[in-house]
Amino acid sequence: GSFFSSYLGAHDWADHFNPSMSPLAFLYFLVPSANWVTLAKTIAYVSVPLIIYQICKECFDNKDKAWFVTVILALAWMLIYAPAVNSFFFEFQPSSLAPPFILYAFLCFKRENWLIFWLLMFFLLGFKEHLGAVWIGFGFYMVLATPKKKMGFLLIAGGAIALYVIIFKVMPFFRNYQDSWSMVIGPLQDIPKKIVYLFKILIPFGFIPLIFWRFGIIAGPAIGVNLLSGAGRSQMYSTGYHYDDVSSTLLMIAMVLSFSKLSMENVNHFKKKKLIWGISVFWFACLISLLPSSPLRILYAAIPNNSHWEIRQELIKFDKLSKDDSIAVQTSLGPKFNRTNISAITQDRNGECAPMRRQQLMTDTKYLVFAKSLNHYLIDDLDECIRTIRMSSGYRQLHGFSHLEIFVKSK
Repeated sequence: GSFFSSYLGAHDWADHFNPSMSPLAFLYFLVPSANWVTLAKTIAYVSVPLIIYQICKECFDNKDKAWFVTVILALAWMLIYAPAVNSFFFEFQPSSLAPPFILYAFLCFKRENWLIFWLLMFFLLGFKEHLGAVWIGFGFYMVLATPKKKMGFLLIAGGAIALYVIIFKVMPFFRNYQDSWSMVIGPLQDIPKKIVYLFKILIPFGFIPLIFWRFGIIAGPAIGVNLLSGAGRSQMYSTGYHYDDVSSTLLMIAMVLSFSKLSMENVNHFKKKKLIWGISVFWFACLISLLPSSPLRILYAAIPNNSHWEIRQELIKFDKLSKDDSIAVQTSLGPKFNRTNISAITQDRNGECAPMRRQQLMTDTKYLVFAKSLNHYLIDDLDECIRTIRMSSGYRQLHGFSHLEIFVKSK
């Protein structure tokens, strides 16, 4: 029932606007586990091909063609298209839950089910602060490719207003009008990298969303959000993180619409041109070079081994020991604790390792918890971090743990 982010030391909406994620909180009444958000994200991504098929049935008269396009796009979404697959692999974000809602909203638009359409569009705004870009993308598509131009202009205006109000009014209010710690704007920075980014998200689709630009424009604003980022946030235009979950979904819609306009006559016309074979070889080479890791390989690597189970048991033991105390943990351990008096251990600009929130030292922390065999995001050199803490007079090591390194504040 709390919107407080213990890692940020602030209201959760100060970092991301995510009220539409709130219903997941009810599941925590059953079991307080971070696995709920992992399950929700998995369901969201796996449901995408099912909704794509429903959209294909609306766009194609031929059922076989609808199945064919669905299979192609499903394989791209789950196995081949790196921006989508890497978004699935990466950490949970509120926008991870948005893809099926975006697709179903478009399906409702095609079926002219306006009540559900508008409910979904408003619900989408609460999955992250930039989801107003979905409104703008839908609006551009309606203006340029459908008779519903008035609705299109309404969506463009509504999306722009939502983006402005959420990012520049609502979120600053919840962080007490401090400067944003995550928004780095620089549309003219890193131009070469941004060109490579555009190439990487479009070449797997053969630049079809660019050729059929009146359909591809539906993804334009979402892609533009990433391109507006400055050099300090280059991961937003790298295709290796979670930042393409929304744009990938919208590109899937653009591909369905584009395929619906392709006829066998168009295909046969291109087949006769010799140049198309050379382009096809180049496209296939690019597709192979940009393939993401195998999902089965990632899944196999994520299966817990005996040491993971032993670490979990030690974490449960420590949790009982320190229930009422303030603790700081290596970031990969954070989801294992259901408490608010917890922060992350990070390294500051000078390389000092300590419990911090946005570079502010947390001086009241009683315990520091590490697991050397696990991921240590935000700590560049974990061995050095532990060594300096062990040598300091501020903390002493707590014994009785085999897999965890725990330090307690000296009295």
